Amino acid sequence: MKIIISTFILLNFTFCFCNAQAPQKIWDSFFDGNLIGKDVSNSVITNSAGDVFVTGSSFHTFNGGNFTTIKYNAGGTEQWSDHYSNTQALYNNYGVKLIIDKWQNIYAVGTTALHQGDLAVCKYNSAGRIWAKNYEPYSYTTYDDYGVDIAVDSVGNFYANAKVLSPTGNLYDMYIIKCDSAGNKIISENFSSSSDDDIPTAISVTPNGSMFALCNSFNFFGTTSNDIFTINYLNNFYHNWESKYNGFGNDTDYGTCLKADNSNNTFVCGTTDAGNNNDMVVYKQNQYGTRLWVTTYNGTANLNDTAISTMWLPNGFVVVTGKCKETINNITKDAFVTMVIDSGTIVWTKKFFGADSLGAIPTQMTADAQGNIYICGYEILTGGTTNGCIIKYDSNGNQLWNITYDAGINLDDKFNSITLDNSNDILVTGQTFTSATNSNYVTVKFANTATAIKENTSLGISNITAYPNPFSQLTTINFTVDQTSTVIVSIYDLTGKIISQTKEQTYSKGNNQLFIPRNNLKNGIYIAEIKTNNAAQKVKLIVQ
Repeated sequence: MKIIISTFILLNFTFCFCNAQAPQKIWDSFFDGNLIGKDVSNSVITNSAGDVFVTGSSFHTFNGGNFTTIKYNAGGTEQWSDHYSNTQALYNNYGVKLIIDKWQNIYAVGTTALHQGDLAVCKYNSAGRIWAKNYEPYSYTTYDDYGVDIAVDSVGNFYANAKVLSPTGNLYDMYIIKCDSAGNKIISENFSSSSDDDIPTAISVTPNGSMFALCNSFNFFGTTSNDIFTINYLNNFYHNWESKYNGFGNDTDYGTCLKADNSNNTFVCGTTDAGNNNDMVVYKQNQYGTRLWVTTYNGTANLNDTAISTMWLPNGFVVVTGKCKETINNITKDAFVTMVIDSGTIVWTKKFFGADSLGAIPTQMTADAQGNIYICGYEILTGGTTNGCIIKYDSNGNQLWNITYDAGINLDDKFNSITLDNSNDILVTGQTFTSATNSNYVTVKFANTATAIKENTSLGISNITAYPNPFSQLTTINFTVDQTSTVIVSIYDLTGKIISQTKEQTYSKGNNQLFIPRNNLKNGIYIAEIKTNNAAQKVKLIVQ
């Protein structure tokens, strides 16, 4: 191994920086439980070190599945796996969502096979599980409970909600808990609006602890139909306000996603009855629960459309994406439909039908600090199977690229969750089938080509990493060459302008490393290119 301290000299050099290029896969990792079954990962999150956490259900030690959470390092190597479960027959264990607090603790919410199903929460740090607890709303009965969503405030309390069967055993209610960081319950509520089901779908908490819950409930004293309910809770769980949304079809409306900003505005999306069909709906409410605007979308097939995710962008606009039925040449297909909205006015609308244009279904959305939008899901292929897929739009609605992902067995693959790490690289997790009866967790990391590009990765350079990254004074670049080579390292800014370059150095076959000092680099993002006479790779560097 050869180690050098690089000295930089300035050169005039042009660098082609192409946003249209689809991202390169950095790694993919799989997990298959010990038992035959359909393992599926439902949520992915990263910490400040770039570690990756996923949770879902694996058939590992129990034929009802395990609540399985896995940690990978930034290079995709599994660090540990945790298989929380109880073993009541005919019931299941599974995780549905991960969140992270400001101390880098990870919380997973799901369900455990105890008392005919209980709300379950597991807490982890980078070393593994700290604790796992289940929460039963009724001390005197054991009806079904299912964990739904979780959120955390700035002082370490977490909030979770669940769908629970009422003590009479015939209707579902919304159960909400607030707990301290040790998992001790502080306060809870069992919400029932009337003599019908109340189905919780989301929860959102602002840093100051304002809590909002979303559920779908029968409005007995209003529309006498199922409406979208938003509830704002005070610290004592008193209802500060309730807001009910009913579409003009005066029938079932269903909320799917809720986000609250620091000003206590809430953004809600879902599906609304429009008479003969259901439409996508998204709306904004102020801190008092008053609706400020409502936007709906009806697909060209005039069938059922559902918004699945909404969030606000850095420019103040709101983005929503959903699964819609569209007609092309008299054929009905599923599509990602994505809209950006300014104060209720649609700025742009885009549709995505998959790589083979046979249909695609979104599952989750995220956005970066520049307002670029990333949506994951799965697409239908010509042979009838599905591939995982991701698309990226810029804030103006230009589709920058789309990715289609096949794990290699040519069976069904899908992505369920997407996030960006601290280097803005893309992480997705989901499910890949290995047979008709068995599937695995799949987690994939892609370099975000807006800030990282790889070239000719099969021609002599591999395994390029930088650590620490971000860095303030010095970072180490590790790389492998397959033969003794002369290497030049160039640093570019995000416009493609070369900032500095090393003199040519010779490296031996195998693993090598070099040190990159900060020198005169300002805070920001740069591209480091490692180049031999026949190959090049690039890695993103963050100086702070």
